[in-house]
Amino acid sequence: MAHALLTTPPMRLALSIAMAVASGAALGQTSGLTLQIQSTDRLVVGPSQCGANVPVNWAVTSVSQVCTSLRIWVTQGTSCATAPSGSDFSLPDVTVTEMQAGQGTVTLALADLPGLTAADGGAGCGAAVRQEYRVCGTFKIAGGYPASCGASQTDVSASSAPALIYDGEPPPPPTLTALVPLDSSLVAKVTANSTDTITIILQVKEPSDPTSVYTTRDTFSADSGSGTITGLQNGATYSVIAIAEDEAGNQSGPSAPLTGSPVPTSGFFGQYTQDGGAEKGGCSIAGGALLWPAALALAFAGWFAISRRRRS
Repeated sequence: MAHALLTTPPMRLALSIAMAVASGAALGQTSGLTLQIQSTDRLVVGPSQCGANVPVNWAVTSVSQVCTSLRIWVTQGTSCATAPSGSDFSLPDVTVTEMQAGQGTVTLALADLPGLTAADGGAGCGAAVRQEYRVCGTFKIAGGYPASCGASQTDVSASSAPALIYDGEPPPPPTLTALVPLDSSLVAKVTANSTDTITIILQVKEPSDPTSVYTTRDTFSADSGSGTITGLQNGATYSVIAIAEDEAGNQSGPSAPLTGSPVPTSGFFGQYTQDGGAEKGGCSIAGGALLWPAALALAFAGWFAISRRRRS
């Protein structure tokens, strides 16, 4: 399944989290920092997004108290320090003048993520590894009484931060457990073999046609456990495989194939006769047909009489 870059509107991928409001300056005033990476608190990216740029949005309250530039950086691990370290990747600082607008955006290139670049010994964006990051920020506001940007200043920084996960590891292949034949369709029962699997892709080909290749005919949520392949020819034999896809768009290898053939559906009466029910009643089809309404009416009358006795 193709995945658009993060900067394209269909993805609308976003990462947002309100970061802690720092302690107040003089007169009970406070200044807060909010960082966003497109609008959700957890963004998972994969090799297909390596060329994308992610907008990191920032917002600051009480801008009149700002004393220093806003530093924003990306760090590996599960928490932020009070300042970036040598292994972190720093984004361009937001100046005090720029912060007077109250909000703005800086850009993070996913290819610059720590641990993925050749400069820090990484295998490069696109590698089959999984890395977790936090996007952090900090600046200083006026402290003391009266509030001043002199010797007394208060840090505004993150106590928690947005999670950014690079995942280049594909999930294991799923297990295709059964193909259930229906009229012009097959229902595929599939078991995902990893909690990372989000989507199951069903691909089909006709073994009798040497030129046929597997093509995608259905996708469904891994949680549902089954998908239906429609538009098939009754009696024809089809080979089906299943492929797992994770949140980052990584796809597994194919499952072991199963073959199946759709069958025509005969409806209720056809199934009744296939299961041994008598098609004829009495001496002829017409006579049997006439007995059906009478038998149904008699059965209903008996049921109704029993129901009345039970209620009385």
